[in-house]
Amino acid sequence: DRFISYVQRNGKLNSGSGEKNATPWPPWRLPTPCDESFTDPRVLLHSRYSHGLIFNILYKAVHGETTPGENSKYWKECSEQILSLTVFLLELALSYPQKDYSGKELAVSTPWLIVHEPLDLQYDTWFPTNWLSANLRHTVTAIFSNVNNNEHNTSMEVDQVSDAGSNSDSESTPYFVETPSSDINECASPPTFRDATARASAITMNSESLNALLPYPKGTIEPITSVVLPAGSNNAAGGADGPATNNPAVGTSLDLDTGNLLVPMEDRDLGVLPSPEPSFHQPQHQISSSSHRSVVTINESIISLLVKLHSKLSGKPDSYVPKEERRKIPSLAHTVTKEYAESRIGDACFFVEKVLDKICDQDSACEHFVKVTRNQLWPNQHTREAMEDLEQERDEIEARKRRARERQAKMMKDFAERQQRFMRQAMESEDITDKDSDSETTTVVRKEFDCVHCHQTQPSTLDKPMGLVVLLQCTTVLGHKHHDSDHLSLPVTEEDKSRLEVDDSLAAEYAFRFKEMAKHFSQRSYLLSVNDGWRGGVSVQSCGHHVHLACQQSYMYSLRGPGAPQGNQTLAVEKGEYMCPMCRQLANGVLPIPPDQEGHIVCAKSQCPVTVGHEVTAILKEPQNPPSPSQSQLMNAMNQLLENLIKAQYHPFGPDHIAVEFVSRVARTNLELDLVSRGGSLLTNASESASPLPSSSRPRCFLQPRSCLLPLLHVLAIHMKIRNPKPLVAEWGQVSGLWQDEDERALMVKENDVPTLLRDSTTLLINFTLILPIQIDRVFFVCLVRQLYNLCWMQACLKLALRLQNENRILIRDEWNNKVKKNTDQQGYLKVDNVALGLGLICSALDASEIFNDAAYQPRHSTAARLPAGVSLDELEALVQAECLNFMRVAALLRHYVYSDPIPDIWEADWEFTRLAQFLGMADNDLSGRVASGPCLGWLTAPANLCRTWCAEVLQFAAKAELSARGLALINSSWKQPQLLRLPKNYDAIFQFYYKRVCPNCQKVPKDPSICLLCGTMVCLKEACCKSTDNIGDNEAVRHSVECGAGTAPFLAVNSATIVVIRGKRACIWGSIYLDSFGEEDRELKRGKPLFLSLERYHFLESQWLTHRFDHTNRKWILHHNSL
Repeated sequence: DRFISYVQRNGKLNSGSGEKNATPWPPWRLPTPCDESFTDPRVLLHSRYSHGLIFNILYKAVHGETTPGENSKYWKECSEQILSLTVFLLELALSYPQKDYSGKELAVSTPWLIVHEPLDLQYDTWFPTNWLSANLRHTVTAIFSNVNNNEHNTSMEVDQVSDAGSNSDSESTPYFVETPSSDINECASPPTFRDATARASAITMNSESLNALLPYPKGTIEPITSVVLPAGSNNAAGGADGPATNNPAVGTSLDLDTGNLLVPMEDRDLGVLPSPEPSFHQPQHQISSSSHRSVVTINESIISLLVKLHSKLSGKPDSYVPKEERRKIPSLAHTVTKEYAESRIGDACFFVEKVLDKICDQDSACEHFVKVTRNQLWPNQHTREAMEDLEQERDEIEARKRRARERQAKMMKDFAERQQRFMRQAMESEDITDKDSDSETTTVVRKEFDCVHCHQTQPSTLDKPMGLVVLLQCTTVLGHKHHDSDHLSLPVTEEDKSRLEVDDSLAAEYAFRFKEMAKHFSQRSYLLSVNDGWRGGVSVQSCGHHVHLACQQSYMYSLRGPGAPQGNQTLAVEKGEYMCPMCRQLANGVLPIPPDQEGHIVCAKSQCPVTVGHEVTAILKEPQNPPSPSQSQLMNAMNQLLENLIKAQYHPFGPDHIAVEFVSRVARTNLELDLVSRGGSLLTNASESASPLPSSSRPRCFLQPRSCLLPLLHVLAIHMKIRNPKPLVAEWGQVSGLWQDEDERALMVKENDVPTLLRDSTTLLINFTLILPIQIDRVFFVCLVRQLYNLCWMQACLKLALRLQNENRILIRDEWNNKVKKNTDQQGYLKVDNVALGLGLICSALDASEIFNDAAYQPRHSTAARLPAGVSLDELEALVQAECLNFMRVAALLRHYVYSDPIPDIWEADWEFTRLAQFLGMADNDLSGRVASGPCLGWLTAPANLCRTWCAEVLQFAAKAELSARGLALINSSWKQPQLLRLPKNYDAIFQFYYKRVCPNCQKVPKDPSICLLCGTMVCLKEACCKSTDNIGDNEAVRHSVECGAGTAPFLAVNSATIVVIRGKRACIWGSIYLDSFGEEDRELKRGKPLFLSLERYHFLESQWLTHRFDHTNRKWILHHNSL
């Protein structure tokens, strides 16, 4: 049993039948060559007795039954252990050469069956010679037995014939045996064949029928006196019992009464002539006294039995394929290799095939006999298989044609229904002219999903909703983005440590932004203006498998209820964790899939942008319809998902507007994580450059998780509509400028609201996308994106204006003022369609404030530093495009997932802005040249007036808090890809710097110091010296993993050179990223060899952290219980 489990676990089984889960036979080993001083015991296998015994066992294995019935004429087959040993003994006999027979001679004598009776249990009488090659081809036609009245046990199934001479009427008896009572004495042995007495008789085959055995008295047989062998023909037969001697030439006629005649033969001669043993001059075997004589029909040879046994074990007719034929079949080419031939691990068919291959290699006569036997047993098998394959191919072609016709008929039917629906709607619109139609219906193909529990395939419906298996986990991957990555190296000197202390991460930038906004603006305003959660967002990823919500509830009840299986001990079932029934990946939630809303797509009435903008305003003013009672089961699942999302983070919240911000934050986090997995941009080959490590060190086996953003957006949109206390009409009016009048604007816009130019355009895009119907026309989405792009573009111009030198700012301001003076339009309409005009407008509108004074403001990063005085307009254009790119990338991902529009191929970084602008509908699809940022603007009102309104809001805020206004306007929007700290190549540098180093918290030297690879902080991994009294945990490493990585952090243990990963309540030893010169680990540093950084392993660790795959790739987790 241990051998079977070992073979199946390691995949070393060689299957001759093609089955992967076949049971292996014992691995009998071939012996080594025997010393010349001793006689090889395999000589015993070169005797006719052993050949008869092997024949008997093979016959029982082929013709026996597993469970024979009472009336069955067959017996129970031999056990598999005995059969395997028998096949092995035959292989041993084939592996030991017979030196007494050269294989070049042919034994010719009187036909053996005329003078010989093979007796049951006397195996040395079954074959005519000791030559293995001849006995393998010898056909045993029948076995005789003399049975006493009270004894009926024989080795073969025999047909009993009475001594009165009556033949049996049984249909199963192919032989007709006639034995006169006067010829056989009950108490005496039969005479020899040469006895001259009248009652002496011989058992011979009747010349008219091979199925009749008759006593033929001597003198009535016409003797065979000679045999003529034609020249050039080699008829191999069973050899004599001794060594070969010199014989006359082939083709002579010789007397056979004198004994055997040996005739030389060539390898190409393939005839078979059995040689008798014993000869006429030897006494015949005696027949035991009995009142019954029995005979069993055999008509088998060892080769035929092996061929049939191979077919029986494989379950296929004519399953054995000779080695020469297997060479021509690509799928069987591995079976002719040396490794396959020398292997001793395989199933039954493998060893039988090995024996047959050795028989074919024995000589050409055996190889020909194998071919003849296959043709006799299955004459039309290959033709039949070819006909079956041809018939199957015809059926498949016909099935494909039938399915094509069905699809065509279905398409025609759908087209006819759409045409009728269109005509009916057109007639209704003509008849009812005074009634506006807010939405038009279109036909949507309903998607079907496979439930991994009940294996039913159906669409998600209100009665039986379906969901995606998802894993929710808190993340800070986005918070570890940095503006500059040059200083992100693990400190091994004091200078490196001081450089790493400069925190220019995205999390720190947005923490400053929130802190400043919280001082001056209302909570609802700034929470809806900027997304939070960069240090604690929630990642939602799915393995791609679906479940019925009802089936999932039953499955979770079975895991929690009494008698639940005790599987993974680290699985927190009480917290909703489970393993996906299909792929066995960790999951802790189900993402409901809303039913397809057929005919509920909100379509635009006009293609005019201004009209579309007013339609958006009307949609936002509509009251949100609460879910109907029929959606209770689906809504319960959506509420449960929101609760799971809230529990996945470490910081709870309270009011509804904070819940709205959380919903928007989850959408933003997952969109940004999707962008990170694509390499930080939407370039076609950007995923290859997602890591700062060299491309040669990146593994190619890593798979990205399947996206579940579309159903997630559906669920988040429903919660946004339910929990939003106030519509976003005011925010849309401020962005688009579409107010009914100034009174409406004054009524909706409050003094403590965040100025429009200080709001995050990406956050506003996600909020509007979730508050509007998900199933909305693309025209609305394009309008929404273009208006928010106007805001993003003006924010970029404001940032550049703050960074310009005074002389450049004055020059641009004067140019704008001159253009305003020359304007003759009575409506005051001025175009703002390039960077120079945008900068001039901002410089002119904010000139009265002190926001341009940077004397008292220290920039947080280089993107807020002063621009050189000689900066050109082309350089300013490039900077504006870089500031707008992140917004355009998120907008492109939204369009890709909501409308299933494929993202265009972008092969060069300087073409990304142009291709995304064309994809988002902000520029024409002209592939001849690049697109500037100005022509992509799409103003719905007078741009100069709207921009002055935005600047007036900033001017009013700057009068109260000049430094805060300048700091919020200079927020960075260009970030590098998140990454782990770069490590030195030699591990000795790390060990020398951190060994015996004092912990900064407890001021003690830890026994097992560990370094966080996210921030470089040293913590006490196993000690309890740095305890805390809060609810996070007592262990310092666990507490730091929550603070720095939202529960997920990799640590480098200095004293063991291993990576320890903490994931929530679990921890595991990931492995080592430092290897010796032979590529081996040195855990615990016991060998003391120099260790070097493995970039491939380190990139794999970084990839698991970036894509949150620790739970899926690592299996040896333990519950740390807040103490490691």
